[in-house]
Amino acid sequence: MNITKSIVQKEGILMYEDLRYIKTEELIQQSLILLLKTHYSIEKITVKDICAHARIGRSTFYTHYLDKFDLFEKTIKVYTISFETLLSQRFLTNDISESIKIIVTELNKNRTEITTLIHSSFDQYDLEKNFQFILKKHCVRYVQRISKYKSFSLPIPFIVELYTANSMSVINYSLENETSDDIFSFLHKLFDNGLKYA
Repeated sequence: MNITKSIVQKEGILMYEDLRYIKTEELIQQSLILLLKTHYSIEKITVKDICAHARIGRSTFYTHYLDKFDLFEKTIKVYTISFETLLSQRFLTNDISESIKIIVTELNKNRTEITTLIHSSFDQYDLEKNFQFILKKHCVRYVQRISKYKSFSLPIPFIVELYTANSMSVINYSLENETSDDIFSFLHKLFDNGLKYA
C-alpha cells in the first residue's frame, strides 16, 4: 500500500472527526443558548434538558463538558474571544465612534446569542463584564495612541472610563433596539468634539 495515501486517508478521517467534534460542541452550545432564552438561568437548566434539546446522549455531552457550568463558561468564552478579536481588528481607526459603529454591526449578527448570554449571567460567568473589560483595555490603548489626549486637563483614566461606559451603553442599546445614524453621530460629537473643550 502507498504510505502517503495511507497518511492522507488517516488525516482525512482525523479532520472529519475533528469537524464532527466541533459541530457537536456548537450544537450543544446553541441548545444551551436556546434553553437560556426561555429560562434565563443556568441553574434552572439540567444536562438532561440540554441533551434532549440537542438530541444527543449524556455520554456525548460528558465527552465535551464536565457539567452544565463548564458548558456555560466555555460558551461565554467563545463570545468573549470573538469580541476580543473583533476589537483587535476594528479598534484601529482614529475615530472611536466609527469603530463602535462597525463593532455594533458585527455584534448584531449574533444578537440573540449575545443578549441571551448577557441576561443569563451567573456568579463569575458574566459576558457583559468580559465585554467591558476588553472594551476598557482597547480604550486605554486608543487614548494612549492618540496624541491629542495628552493636552487635555482631564485625567486619562477618566477619559477611558467615559469612553468605555458610553461605548458599552451604545452596544447594549443596539443589541436590544434598532440603532440609527443619529446615535453614532451623537457618539462622534461626544467623543471626538466634546473633549476638545476639556
